[in-house]
Amino acid sequence: MELFERVRVICKEVAGSQTALATQLHLSQSRFQGYLSRKRQENLWVYLQDILQAYPQVSRDWLYFDEGPMLPEEKISSPAKNTPATLQPIPVVGLAACGVEGWNQMMPITVSATLPLAKNMMAVIAAGESMVPAGIGPGQICYCDPDQQPLAGDAVYVVRKGGLAAIKLYVGEGELGSDWIRMKGWLPAKEGDQMSFFLDIAISHIEKIAPVIFVRRRI
Repeated sequence: MELFERVRVICKEVAGSQTALATQLHLSQSRFQGYLSRKRQENLWVYLQDILQAYPQVSRDWLYFDEGPMLPEEKISSPAKNTPATLQPIPVVGLAACGVEGWNQMMPITVSATLPLAKNMMAVIAAGESMVPAGIGPGQICYCDPDQQPLAGDAVYVVRKGGLAAIKLYVGEGELGSDWIRMKGWLPAKEGDQMSFFLDIAISHIEKIAPVIFVRRRI
């Protein structure tokens, strides 16, 4: 099922109508209907995080990647118990745009963020527009777990040897073989559309790769 088809299903089975979801996303009915097509579905990527916030019962994996059920059982069963989460401070890394194929210079940030933690979780503030179609916009904070192995379709924080870093979509093995990985990003928007591009990088040139497991709009 393609992205526009999945969003159509949400309109019918979760939101109740296309009009209801368009209103939730602050879009005109005509524009939203235009996006619900194979030709213009790329415009929907930027709204996926808003859909998940409006309808948290919808599975992120299903919405982004058509994996698993739309409404996992644990999300539609009885309400969760009010068990307080343990919050700990997380060091924050900022990415300063430098314009070299979407890679950015790392810089320290004098704030910390909180989230129920995996053992070595880290937080990264996104910069630029290269991940907007995947639901990650500039200034949003991405919580990353370097202990997890990335899977195709995951957003990942990648640090190259030499200090440059980026957040991109992990595609899998690069065209040059198993010693390389391929990542996907998007060029700056022109007239509302963003063209995608791919980067191949040798594993030997990578210092760290950490899947993004949670995205927040602000600290």
